[in-house]
Amino acid sequence: MNWVELTEGSSNSEIAYMLLFLIGIGFVLMVPFVAILGKIVALKKKPQARALWTTSLAYAAAAILVMLWMGPMLPPWIIPLLPLPGAAVIFFWLRMNYRKAWLEDHQVDGSIDLENDDWRVGIITLILIAVIATARFVFSGMEL
Repeated sequence: MNWVELTEGSSNSEIAYMLLFLIGIGFVLMVPFVAILGKIVALKKKPQARALWTTSLAYAAAAILVMLWMGPMLPPWIIPLLPLPGAAVIFFWLRMNYRKAWLEDHQVDGSIDLENDDWRVGIITLILIAVIATARFVFSGMEL
């Protein structure tokens, strides 16, 4: 099935709903990548650069997933465009959050707890979350 067969006999509003749905899929596919990459990528960069790194890598991963999942159904030129609106929203949201949390060196004193900026700690945190989630899933059906 290809794009022409999907849209054959559809009204303009139905085609617009399909495109909106596909754009939503691109956004939803980016969210888990942003959550993971936000803990390990560009931790020492300024807010603009950190948001750009996190969003661009999540965008690339989401575009690859869309290509693998929906590639035969969609024209090749539309696949990289689907996650793009979601990437723009996520970029500005991350940049806003990173700017709020950003402190210059002269603002830091001993009374402020800073988030760890070591990517290895981020990976260990993600591994621990995965282990706990797996254990809860495995043992949820078992009675103790």
